[in-house]
Amino acid sequence: MTVPAAALDPGTRSNRPARAPSLSRVRLAGVLGVLVLWEAAATLFARLATADFFPHLWTLAAAYGEVFSSRFATDVALTGYELFWGLLFGIGSGLLLGLALGLNHFAREIVEPLLVYLGTVPKIVLYPVLLLFLTVGVESKIAMAALSTFFPVVLHTITAATEVRPLWLSAARVLRASALQRLRYVYLPAMAPSVYSGIRLGIAAGIIGTLMAETKAAQGGVGYRVIYYYSQYDIPEMYAVLILVFVFSIALASVLGWIGRRLRLSDSDPAEEGALL
Repeated sequence: MTVPAAALDPGTRSNRPARAPSLSRVRLAGVLGVLVLWEAAATLFARLATADFFPHLWTLAAAYGEVFSSRFATDVALTGYELFWGLLFGIGSGLLLGLALGLNHFAREIVEPLLVYLGTVPKIVLYPVLLLFLTVGVESKIAMAALSTFFPVVLHTITAATEVRPLWLSAARVLRASALQRLRYVYLPAMAPSVYSGIRLGIAAGIIGTLMAETKAAQGGVGYRVIYYYSQYDIPEMYAVLILVFVFSIALASVLGWIGRRLRLSDSDPAEEGALL
């Protein structure tokens, strides 16, 4: 039997690219690396300054007993309520106005520059105005979430509507498609990826806006709980809540990424989308 020379040449085998580690292993290694760095920082601060700035991991784990025994479930429910209605109003109004402006050139030329300029303003600076009209109740937090969500959604929707290929619109006119048919079969399918990206960004902005508002003036909520623990100098409990927010953001980004890939609206990786949240 003749053995191929390539099988006997050790250089052939050595030139083969090494098998790349799986993405899950890389992420696991990253998490373990963060834990090791955190514990090292906690040990260093315990010797040089105070252990409160970076509590040990076992101290953080013990802090969850205090967090979950408090009113944290009520805070989560309150933030969820504010965020749900804020996202509903922000996404709904952003889609409707964005589509209307995207289909009307004259109105778009007037309104879009104003939306772009207002979109660059940090929404938290407008929170005192919301407090003036809506007080410190849930209404001001819902308005803050809606305002933060609105701008990414409306701007992405306008861009998506204006970037529909003219060839597709010409073909629809040749086929004598009605305005409603052009909207359903041409505009909406072509706009979907960009609009979905705007919705993802809007959700991220809505979460940030809600939590920021709760840290400024609130009677409850996750953001309020973080500031409360800080004011009481319960640093481990404060970090414990922040870690829960971080984990929730990663989970939500993964779910949104999975939905986008299932609907063929997004090809990005969940880890990249996590940066948005």
